[in-house]
Amino acid sequence: MASSRSITPLVITLLATACTTQKPVTLGVVDGKLALCPSAPHCVSSQLDSGMHAGKPIPYDGSRKEARTKLSSILRTMPGAVVLTESSDYVRAEFTSKTFKWVDDVEIYLDDRAKLAQIRSSSRTGFYDLGANRRRIEEIRKRFLSETTEPADRRAPQQAKKVD
Repeated sequence: MASSRSITPLVITLLATACTTQKPVTLGVVDGKLALCPSAPHCVSSQLDSGMHAGKPIPYDGSRKEARTKLSSILRTMPGAVVLTESSDYVRAEFTSKTFKWVDDVEIYLDDRAKLAQIRSSSRTGFYDLGANRRRIEEIRKRFLSETTEPADRRAPQQAKKVD
């Protein structure tokens, strides 16, 4: 019978190995679409119109290059982010959590015809993300729009202020 001293390192090694993740093969853009979200609630995509995975795209006015440069710059300033891929219409970054080293993938597809940056953020592991991916894409969207004057036809309607 094996002693607990010889089993403990084996269990630790197996747990550490099981928690590592590799880049999903479904990342990227195919026919103007980012990958679909899995059924788990740890994914948000602006290319979905409804449901728990739906998010909002980021409108842009200027050139696609200007929007991509700005979005990449925003990503680089966010904690745990590393921008891995930049092409004319696509940006991919990985976000690694500080404590548990979980990796989330963020993809942005710049649809120049619609002048929209479509964004997707998804965890590689687990089931729930406690809203981390939704908060992340909303933060990216907020930062981008705060530095850009959004076209009037795409702004959210403003409530009239009541004056007494």
